[in-house]
Parts: sequence; C-alpha cells; structure tokens
Amino acid sequence: MAITDLHSWLLPFDYDRDCPNVGLGLASLADIVADARSEAETSFLFDNGDTYQGNVLAEHVANSALGLTPHPVARALGDLGLDAAVPGNHDFDFGVDRLTSIVASAPFPFILTNLVTELAEDPIADTSFLRPFALCEKEVRTGPDRVRTIRLGVLGFIPPRMPLAANCRPVARLKGRDITETARAWIPELRRHGADLVVALCHCGLGSDASDASGDDHARKVARLDGIDAVVSGHRHQEAAEAGAEGVAPIVAPGAFGSHLGLIDLDLTFSEETGWKIVRKHCELRPARREPGPAARTVSNLAAPLHDRVRSILSERIGETSLTLETCLAGIRPLAATQLIADAMQREARKRLGERWRDTPLFASAAPYRTSHDGSPDNFVQIPPGPLLLRHAHLLYPFANRLTILKMTGSELRDWLERAARCYRPMPAETEDTDILDPSVPGYGFDLAHGMRFAIDLSAAPGRRIREMALPCGQPIGPHDELLLAASSYRARIWADLADDRIIYESPGLIRDMLIHHIQTSGPVRPAPEPGWHFLPQPGRTALFSLPGRARAVAEAAGLQWEECPGEDRGRVRIAL
Repeated sequence: MAITDLHSWLLPFDYDRDCPNVGLGLASLADIVADARSEAETSFLFDNGDTYQGNVLAEHVANSALGLTPHPVARALGDLGLDAAVPGNHDFDFGVDRLTSIVASAPFPFILTNLVTELAEDPIADTSFLRPFALCEKEVRTGPDRVRTIRLGVLGFIPPRMPLAANCRPVARLKGRDITETARAWIPELRRHGADLVVALCHCGLGSDASDASGDDHARKVARLDGIDAVVSGHRHQEAAEAGAEGVAPIVAPGAFGSHLGLIDLDLTFSEETGWKIVRKHCELRPARREPGPAARTVSNLAAPLHDRVRSILSERIGETSLTLETCLAGIRPLAATQLIADAMQREARKRLGERWRDTPLFASAAPYRTSHDGSPDNFVQIPPGPLLLRHAHLLYPFANRLTILKMTGSELRDWLERAARCYRPMPAETEDTDILDPSVPGYGFDLAHGMRFAIDLSAAPGRRIREMALPCGQPIGPHDELLLAASSYRARIWADLADDRIIYESPGLIRDMLIHHIQTSGPVRPAPEPGWHFLPQPGRTALFSLPGRARAVAEAAGLQWEECPGEDRGRVRIAL
C-alpha cells in the first residue's frame, strides 16, 4: 500500500479557502488502508514523500516553538502502521535541520538512496545523508502449521536536482545521483543483505520507459530494471496503476493530498531452492472515502487542536482590495493578482539593493500558482472586492519561497520568458482555431517578468516566441544589457544552477510575508495590472481558451464572450480570442 504527496493534508479541509474538501486527506484514507490491510494476511504501507510541506498546518508546525515531536503527520502515519518512507523534494523546504528532526523522531525509517553527503566512485560507497535502504520483515503463513519470514528491501529516490533548489542553502551541500543508475547499483546489494523482494519508492514522475529518456521522471525506467519487484511513483501528482508486462514491475502513482491509496498485490510461491517467486501481480488505485469512517478518528483527534488553531490564525484581516484578484484568466491577459505579488517583491528588492545597483533595471518574476489549466474545476484564485484575510495571502502565494535577486543579461531574461511561454501550444499557419494552452505544462510555470514590455508570438516555435522586449519607457532591451530580476529562491536556484555569483541577494524571510506587509502598508489594493505583455496579432486565426464554468462572472466582467463546452468538457466554458 502506498501514499504519496500528502502535503500535510491530515483532514479533508482546504485552509486557504476555509472550506471542507471531501475525499482528500489522511483521515479520508484511513479506512481505505484498514480495509485493504484486512484483505491480505501480510501487508506493507509506504509513504512516497512531499509529506511535511504544502499547507498552512505544515507551516504552523514548522514554525512552532512547541517542538512538536514526533511531527503530527509522522505520528499519524505511524498510527496507521507505516513501514517506511522516502522524503520528497518539498520536505527539504523548511531546512535540513527540520527534516532531520522529523526523521529522528518518526516511528518508522526514512530512506534516501540517491541524495548523499559525499559521492564515491561507486554508489554503494557514497556517504549517506539518510539510510540508503531498509529491510522490512514480516511473517507469511505458507501452510496450516508453517510460517516463513519475508524481507522487503526498500530503496528511496528523489529527483537529484530538486532539493538542491530548495529554500535553504545547506541543501546545496548534498549531492545527487541519477535515479536509474543508482537503483541498478543497489539492487544486488539488497539481495546480498537478504531481501526477497525489492521495492522502489520513487518520488519522481512516471516518465518514459525508454532507456535513453532524459529528465527526472524515472519510475517507468526503474520498473524495467532486473530485480525490481514493485515501484511507487509520485511528485507529479499523477494517478496511475500499471500492472506491467512480463519482466516489468507494477507501478502505482496514487495522486496527491490523500486522494488515493495505491495498492500492489503480489501472489507468491516459495521453494527451498528458489526462495520466493511472484506468480501473479495486480495493482489498482482506491479513492479516499468521501465520509471518513471509524479508522479516521485517530487522525482526526490528533489533528483537531492544530486545525482549530490554524483556522483562527488565517482569519486575521490584513487589508482590503478594491477589485477582484483572480487567476482563472492566467495566460491570456495580465493579472492583478500576479501584479500584486510582483509589486511586493520589487518593493522589498529595492530596499535591499545598494547604490551599486541604483540605476540597473529591476524586474520581478511572479506566477499564477493556482490555475485551472489542468482541468481542475476549483484550482484557481477568485478573491472578490472587500476584506483581505491572511488566508488570501496563502491562496495567492502557497509556497514557502524566499526572495532572490539575480544578475542577468537581456539574453538570459529572454530565455527566462521563453521558458514561461512553453505553456502555449504551437499555432501552425494552416490552423484556424487552436486550444491555446498545453495542459501538460502547469500554470505555475507561467513565471513572467513584471515591470517591462514584451510580446508573445504564438506562430513561432517554442523557444523563439518572445519579441519586442523593452523597458516601460519603450527603450529596447539588448541581449548584453545588465539587468536584475527578483524571483523566488526555488526558480532562481534552478536557473542559476547554484552559481552564487549570479545571486546578489537572498532574503531570510518569505515572499508571502513581504506580500502580507505590502498589503498591510499600502492601503486598499488597486494593483491594476500593467499592460506589460501582449500577443502579436495572428490575422484570420482564433485561439481557444477554456476555464471552469464558475469562472463565468470573471470572464464576463473582462468583456470576454464565452460558450459552454459540450461533451466531456461539460461544465466548463470556452473563450475565443
């Protein structure tokens, strides 16, 4: 049994929107786990990472002076009988010390095989950061009077670059290895330690099963390795259950936020000559219960005091807005919501820059972190005019990122914007109507630079779409011009590849706290978005953009014409641009 990307959702409740969200959360999975466990005499439960970050409850625990040990989420998982866990990349977001504290007090082992303190020539000889594997033993009844022990060897993997871009610099001292190559090296080592079966907890996406596939999504490649018997995938919040062909291990990717339990069933035989052998394999996803049952009470009782405290904190009023702050139109027009974030970042950046940078153009990179581009009906921001509460700041900026100021050239800034423009589908000349957004690219990747002008050419190939880059006054930005960009620590460290000479400032505080301060001290929010970017005209062609039906009022207020989508997209509306 496997859980992944829980992101501290103990209860089926969305704190940023202050409303229940049924069918999510560990409490909603508790009875599913209990039912699945009752179906087999021998079972194991694993957690696949991104577990201790992701909502306000997680931040409250991380910042608490109470020294909550074990971590409430770890305690709840322990109460459900968790056998082992791998940390995800976001579990590093509150710092290495916080993670090691969670690991030290958890009632189950943490495993991390490919992120280490020191690299050696051979992965087996690396200096480990956490234990590189675990052996989980349980008894199996093989006859009326016969019981044997079965040992599961468990490996844990994480995208090797991801934690290095986390919000705490000490993570950069760790070193990552390729997931598939590390797994290949460790499989025989686990067998030598007595593992009867080997399970890979891969906090990475499914990816391709091609051996030469690039990127950090390795689950399908690991499943094809000789000696791997089961794989858990995560990180991308995908939902999948793949039984695997002959010679390929079964894989489950159980969604996120406690939406599903991944289940891999292995029927085994045993002989003295060959040991345990798999004769049948089956896998499935079981959705969380919409109404938690008796097994959920332990989680609910544990979470209740934290739940009440967090809701109270988030109800604090921090300001007022005179216009709707929304992200449902992200990607087709400038947004007041991202403009507000950018204004807060630029304000703080100017305070921190010295005289050396007084005349250097400064831009701010902000993204719409919640959009409905992936088809999720409620995954966007829509804050009406009126009071702004603390939870609204979390809704606008959900991540614990820090402000980083980067030194770059005009050419590098163009590359930054080109990466953001990957969210658009190509518009070939012979096509009249094209769905404008690529659903495989998440909306939060639309990380635009505010405080400048530019155009997006949808007829051009990806990587060649940004045109007419200029300062607000209209002066063109040249490829060698020296510029500054205020960005999140996460984005900046991926771009800068940990080159500290490109980073001229990194804040100790969070961008969200800067946003809160900006709202508190600027009076009623009127961040009318700057007309900083636009699409180049495409005569004779129409781009189509769909969004959830409940965003209709926003579309109408913007003067956009809409129509209801038929068929599978029923309940959404479509806008022609």
